[in-house]
Amino acid sequence: DLNGGQSIGVIGSNRTTNEENYLLQKFARTVLGTNNIDHHRTADYAAFARAVAGKKNITATTRDVAAASAILLIGNDPTEQHPLLAWNIRSAVRLNQAKLFVVGSREIKLCRQATACINVTAGREGKLVAFLNGDDATAGTLTAAGVSNDALKQFRDQLKAQKNLIVIFGSELQGADIASLVNFGAGIGARFICL
Repeated sequence: DLNGGQSIGVIGSNRTTNEENYLLQKFARTVLGTNNIDHHRTADYAAFARAVAGKKNITATTRDVAAASAILLIGNDPTEQHPLLAWNIRSAVRLNQAKLFVVGSREIKLCRQATACINVTAGREGKLVAFLNGDDATAGTLTAAGVSNDALKQFRDQLKAQKNLIVIFGSELQGADIASLVNFGAGIGARFICL
């Protein structure tokens, strides 16, 4: 190839050991001559596939996000990790007056455009999903300082009132939490993007 190793990218897996990923990057650098390597933890696609199996029209595309009227983002930071998706989210808010709801363990730039931004304790995103499904007992275990139970209930009620909600979630949700999220969203006609 004309560009050598710079035209090659290597993607590892979050299901391999650190030793195997080390060997993969060593192969990429020494044999292929590339530093374009990625093998960070990704979303649980297998759990997502099981959760949406048999459900029609339940997934969305980035193009759908640009035309959305409501978006729920759980975890992840699209501005840093998915710039095109972040641009589509901002465009939906700016051009379509879409309502953006953000849940995460840290404030991200998209919170500036959000209708509501809920800060949860890191690793508690799954508890938020349980709360959305009606488990009010989880409310006290998931929030960071300054978020009241009433604010969480208002957040849940706002989400349930949205038409054509698109739910975008990252690797913070795994296994049964994804199934629970799909259960919540399917009940209100939401569509999903797994990052």
